Amino acid sequence: MNRILRNLFFSIITVMALPTFVQADQFLKAADNATLNGVMSKSEVTRISFTGDDAASIQKIKPTNPMDDFSIVHDPVTGDIYVTLPAGFSSKFVNFFATSKRGFTYKFVLRVSDIPATQIFVQNPVVGSQRAARFERKQPYRQTLVKIIRAMWNREILPGYEITWRDWHRVQAGPLKYRQIGLYQGRNLVGQTYEVENISGKPVRLSEGLFQTGYILAVSIKERDLAPRSKTSVFVILSKRGGLTNGQ
Repeated sequence: MNRILRNLFFSIITVMALPTFVQADQFLKAADNATLNGVMSKSEVTRISFTGDDAASIQKIKPTNPMDDFSIVHDPVTGDIYVTLPAGFSSKFVNFFATSKRGFTYKFVLRVSDIPATQIFVQNPVVGSQRAARFERKQPYRQTLVKIIRAMWNREILPGYEITWRDWHRVQAGPLKYRQIGLYQGRNLVGQTYEVENISGKPVRLSEGLFQTGYILAVSIKERDLAPRSKTSVFVILSKRGGLTNGQ
């Protein structure tokens, strides 16, 4: 496994740069007839995209106050929805319904906030599981691992994958403190992103062996040599046949 990791991921680690995010994308897990809660931009556009699906129709109730009427546009080419608010919009929330081409209906309750333009990705596990399975088997196995690592590194979308970005609990092991911050769940594979901090007063060198268990398939380390009090990112891919996939 270490030989595969060195040959497969070293070139990726040396050429990719981790981007800085001003406003994180929102990933909402959905089921038919579910209410989806998110945050939308008060002054800029909010884009809503259905992962593995497209919007077919939208319905909204015209408000009593004309100043609280908002613009909602369905792009028939991309299947996306774009929501914008007029100047003077006073309501704290925006509500509307959307029906997808696959026949799912969702109610959106979006809190209005003074943030830049944002994106909301609606992820329905029924649709996602099938798409994730096709993605995982459509190319050679090692190429699939590379694509998952690259997606986690750049916080990109993967076909059918359920994506979660948040801070899980910290775990300390010797001079290192680990915290999982990202989770990519596919049909058979799971990607995990960790923040690793050297809490000691001496340099520490990281290796793939620190993260390997019987179900770990690949490990990619951004910076192997950690100075005292410094942090780095580590990306792990494991099989769903074992191990924990819920951030525990």
